[in-house]
Amino acid sequence: MDGAFLLLVITIAVVVLFDFTNGFHDAADMIATCIAARAMKPGMAILLVTSFTFLGPFVGGLAVADTVGQFVRIGGRPSIFAESIVLAAILAAVCYNLLTWKFGLPTSSSNSLVGGLVGSGLYAMGSGSVNWGFNALLHGELTGVVKIIIGLFISPLAGFIGGFLLMGLFMRLFRRLSYKSRKLFVFSQYLTTAWLGFTHGTNDAQKGMAIIGMLLLSAGHYRVYTIPDWAILLCATSITLG
Repeated sequence: MDGAFLLLVITIAVVVLFDFTNGFHDAADMIATCIAARAMKPGMAILLVTSFTFLGPFVGGLAVADTVGQFVRIGGRPSIFAESIVLAAILAAVCYNLLTWKFGLPTSSSNSLVGGLVGSGLYAMGSGSVNWGFNALLHGELTGVVKIIIGLFISPLAGFIGGFLLMGLFMRLFRRLSYKSRKLFVFSQYLTTAWLGFTHGTNDAQKGMAIIGMLLLSAGHYRVYTIPDWAILLCATSITLG
């Protein structure tokens, strides 16, 4: 077994660890509301979230993976060099996940991964290796790091506005409902919790798939950026187990 292949195997193993930490880091956020509202017991909430988290990567497409896989240009580089860049990024993201989990900080595993990729790419190859996306933005296209930065600002604002407006609507619609109508809200908690699990699997599992696709491309296993079926299964399983 040569050094490049061994490093490839180690890096993929760390990707699995990243997805695992992503799973247990974010699962608590998804089930907290339904448990606090006493809509379901913790065991049922976990089962519901994990089931739909596992389903998400298989039916949610690969758009997120394609975005993440193009942040740092490592194609054409020696495989050990490219794998070292990815390994440094993944280890940084795993450490960040563990630290924020230990201190109970709700944060984004995806942003830590992107930051790790940009940081390791900058150090190893300079700013030209990073797909910043500024030129594309001038032509009305969102890509690269700019796409993530805009998402960072928009997502909390969109959540705030949506929560504010929907709460006002619900208070008007359900102000005079009786206690028996609580069953309607319990049922809605099942739907929203399942949807959160599905979108988590669809979105976050694809980060690991993207990294594996980058690794396989740099190692010469594929001529173009490709995410094989076994990578989808591996990432879906690890994030679900987490």
